[in-house]
Amino acid sequence: MTTNSRSLAAKKGWLTRRKNAMEKSKPVDKLQKLAAKKSALLSALAKLRPGHKMSFGAEPNLTLARVTTWIKDAKLHEIYSTGMKYAFISNDWKQSHTFVLCKDFLQDAVWATVNKCESNIYGFHFRPGENAPVDLSRVRIAVRHKNPKFEEDCLRALTFIRELDAAQKFEPTELHFGGLFNGAGEKVYVFVGDKRWLHSTVLLSLYALAIRVGMTYNGIGWKRHYGTAKKYFGTNDKEYTRQTLSVLDKIVGKSPYTLFHSKMEDNYKKGLSISDIHERGGIVAVAEGSLAAGLKCNISKK
Repeated sequence: MTTNSRSLAAKKGWLTRRKNAMEKSKPVDKLQKLAAKKSALLSALAKLRPGHKMSFGAEPNLTLARVTTWIKDAKLHEIYSTGMKYAFISNDWKQSHTFVLCKDFLQDAVWATVNKCESNIYGFHFRPGENAPVDLSRVRIAVRHKNPKFEEDCLRALTFIRELDAAQKFEPTELHFGGLFNGAGEKVYVFVGDKRWLHSTVLLSLYALAIRVGMTYNGIGWKRHYGTAKKYFGTNDKEYTRQTLSVLDKIVGKSPYTLFHSKMEDNYKKGLSISDIHERGGIVAVAEGSLAAGLKCNISKK
C-alpha cells in the first residue's frame, strides 16, 4: 500500500469513527437539552410574580399569570349542574368569588363592586371588603372545565372574541393560563379584555356568553358562528344565540356611552334589586324586551 493509500484509509477510518461517535451522542444531547429547558421553565415558574406574563414561543395567544388565591366551590342554585365555570379575578390575581356556572352571577359581582354593597342571591355572596375586588379597569374572567382539551377550546374562544373585539373597536382580549384550581384541580384560563365590556350589564352578559360560544369556533367568522353555534357541554347557548342574533347588529360596533347610560354606575343602579340585575340585566333580556326598568339599551325595536 502506498503512502497516499494509507493516508486515505486512515482519514476514512477517522471520519467513520467520528460519525459513529456523533450518532451515539445525539440522543444524549437531545435529552440534556430537554432537561435544561424543563429546569429553566420550572425555575421561572417558581419565581413567577402575580400578574407576570410569560410567552411560550413566538405565539402571543397564551401567556402565564399565576392566580395566587383561590376560593372553594360553593353550592349555588343554578340552572346548570355541570359545565364551564366562571369567576372574576382581581387586578392582583386573586379569585374574587366562588366559581359559577351561570354567567348572570358575574353581573351581580360587578353590581356589588360598583355600589360597594353586598350581593346575595341564589346562594351567591359577594361582600366588598371581604371578597377580592372585581377589577373595573379591565375585564378579567377566569374559566375552568374538566374537558382535557379545554386549552384548545379556550384558544378557539380567544380567536372568536378577538374578532368580536375588532367589530366593537375594543382592545384585543388576552388569554392567560392561571394555574390549577386550588393547586391541584382543573386548569384555569383567564380572559383579560377591554374595560368597556364592563360598562353595562348587557355588554358583560354578551362577553361572558361569547367566551362560551367561542369554545366551538371553527374560523367561519364571528357573526356566522354566533348564529349557528352549538351548545357547549349542556348549556342553553344554542337557544340564547338564536334569541339574541336579532339585536346583535344594534349593539356590536355602537358606542357603549350612547347605547347605554354614559356613566357606568347608572348601568348598575343601586336602586335596582339584585334580582333585577341577575334576571333582567343581560343580553337575552334585551332581545326579549324585558330589560329591567332603569337600565338603558338604546336600540330600535324594529
